[in-house]
Amino acid sequence: MIGDVLCFHVQDSLLSAGKIDTALLNPICRLAGPNYATVGQILQR
Repeated sequence: MIGDVLCFHVQDSLLSAGKIDTALLNPICRLAGPNYATVGQILQR
């Protein structure tokens, strides 16, 4: 399946300097089958 994201909403408390703060968001992702993953250590340059 291929699609285009046309619009999304973000809770104001997740924004920092106009960008989504990934640490506050604490996202998860769906892998194959029943498997999920989380974001590990976040490094900044």
